[in-house]
Amino acid sequence: MEMVTVQATTIKMVYGEEERELAFQVWAYQASRNVVHTARLLLEQHELDIPRRTIQDWVEKGQWAIKRADSLRQLAPDLDQHVSLEIKLGSVDGVHLLRKVVQGDRDTIDLYGRQLAPAVKAALGLVEMGGWHTKGDTRLHLDTPKDTRTIDLTNATDEELRELELTMLE
Repeated sequence: MEMVTVQATTIKMVYGEEERELAFQVWAYQASRNVVHTARLLLEQHELDIPRRTIQDWVEKGQWAIKRADSLRQLAPDLDQHVSLEIKLGSVDGVHLLRKVVQGDRDTIDLYGRQLAPAVKAALGLVEMGGWHTKGDTRLHLDTPKDTRTIDLTNATDEELRELELTMLE
């Protein structure tokens, strides 16, 4: 009996910097940072067949998550500030809607009609994103290192609401 040594042949594709950069762009901005989806989009949109394992390797070794965060900061340096301001403004709008609903304002209730429940849910979400929370009642509670307070939306005066707005916009 003869012993034969057989070596397996592996074909390794070598991709250039252009293909890697394209894969990064697709992964970071089109495929929601999903390597399977990235591979599919590269094949469908660019006729580039790169295995998902290769893309996963590039993601890890190339620190693509950090690269993406850095590129977003360069594209929009004040994006965080803008989003933060929008959340705060949305919180203020949410408080106004919640107050009107809690007080039974017919114009507001009629305006939203069947969309009132989703609007209230969205308003509560914005208010919570602004640092406030509810405990299943008509009061808003703020509990931050800077401030702790509770405001009853049913009986809040316009002055208390203005003060609330200023607190929310800080």
